[in-house]
Amino acid sequence: VFFCFLFKNMQVARNPRKLYIGNLPRDVRERDVEKLFSEVGHIEYLEFKTGFCFLEYDHAHAAEDAIRKFNGCDLYGRRMMVKPYAYRGGDIRFLPNQPRNRRRRRSPHRSRGEPPALRRGEYRCVVSNLSEHTNWSDLKKFARQAGDSVCFTEVFHRRNGEKEGVIDFDRKDDWEYALKHLDGSKLDGHRVKVTDGKEFTST
Repeated sequence: VFFCFLFKNMQVARNPRKLYIGNLPRDVRERDVEKLFSEVGHIEYLEFKTGFCFLEYDHAHAAEDAIRKFNGCDLYGRRMMVKPYAYRGGDIRFLPNQPRNRRRRRSPHRSRGEPPALRRGEYRCVVSNLSEHTNWSDLKKFARQAGDSVCFTEVFHRRNGEKEGVIDFDRKDDWEYALKHLDGSKLDGHRVKVTDGKEFTST
């Protein structure tokens, strides 16, 4: 009876720091996934498979940020599925808190001044003159004034130290609205400049 109870409860065991990442393109590499997902936190463990992977952060809030930021984003032409990992029975090695013989991974960082290269939406804006307090979430809220097709935002520092951001839209009319009506508006007390960001969009 005890083992039946234990197995029943193990079937839906969860680890709030661990994620399942699916629908990955076949040509994506482990280091591509690690570099992308390290943007929101330090990665403790990454188990990479063809088409999917399991990833564990050192803090639960990083996993929550990763779901908000990357779920549905386009990676090399495929929309990623990012969701909490849930153990549903089978090999006990995959229990959420099962000890692993693993080394700590050092999260890689983009070179200073390097904008994100992965393609998300069809239409990109670059936002300059950002406040040091502005993060990707603030930028996303700002961008939604132009429409609800915002699919990606990120902030970074240029080599000269200036902080900039990128906004990707799925719809051209939202992108055009942002270029026309958000340029010159205020965000976190700074009057920002919004320009066409085609030069930063990879193919």
